[in-house]
Amino acid sequence: MTLANDTMLNFVVALSEEARPIIQQFRLKRLHSINAFPVYGNDEVRLIVSGIGKLAAATATGYLAGIDSAGKATAWLNVGVAGSKSLPVGQTVLAHQIIDAVSQQKFYPTIYFDTDCVTAVVNTVSLPESEYLGDYLYDMEAAGFYSAALRFSSTELIHDLKIVSDNDSFHVDNVSKSDVVNLIEQNMKDITQLAEVLLSGAALLDSMDSGKEVFATINEKFHFTVSQQAQLTTLLQNWFAITETSPLVNLDMDVIKNARMLLGELQKKIDELPLSY
Repeated sequence: MTLANDTMLNFVVALSEEARPIIQQFRLKRLHSINAFPVYGNDEVRLIVSGIGKLAAATATGYLAGIDSAGKATAWLNVGVAGSKSLPVGQTVLAHQIIDAVSQQKFYPTIYFDTDCVTAVVNTVSLPESEYLGDYLYDMEAAGFYSAALRFSSTELIHDLKIVSDNDSFHVDNVSKSDVVNLIEQNMKDITQLAEVLLSGAALLDSMDSGKEVFATINEKFHFTVSQQAQLTTLLQNWFAITETSPLVNLDMDVIKNARMLLGELQKKIDELPLSY
């Protein structure tokens, strides 16, 4: 995988067993100058082993953000195993919502690409869960990872991919270290494909000088509230994550009368854009 010089993919995993196949796939080397956490990397990809738990994941994410990532368009990917009530062991699942079970804070990753992965709600708990309720996935890191990564990147570039390791038919206590390694190895194709999608998105956002010009042009033409400016920024990020063409080519600026109408038209055009995985 060849990335732009100003883009970075950061993996955050809880366990060394989860890390091992990813390290091999991306040919990462241990960065021995870094001692606070085990960190592996090359010029384009970083991986940090956080340890178990929401706080550990958040701390490791913040730590990794300070390593060689400043000024770069950075994609973030939390990979790990999780429990489910009914999904089969080995199923890859992409989070479309993440819930902190303690605070009930909710996060909504932006899935702007087509994917064959099942999507589900990931419920981050403080202790290993053996009684699965509803259709949630249960993990111990996603909420901590996601809340921290939001400080350093946009929702389009932050995702959580879980692989089901235990369910009602296979208790969490039966999951061995070798099982975890095997589950990650068996699903490296999905992990690699998602990594490539996120890196493409990061590269597009990195080249968004034209996007900044579009923002300035639109902002000068209409009066935007602070909230509407935030909406415009998000919509432009979504646009340039999907296509490199300027949205001004697709918008009839003579017909659009105000900021609210422009935001609506831009969202409509984004919805009409073809997605690619």
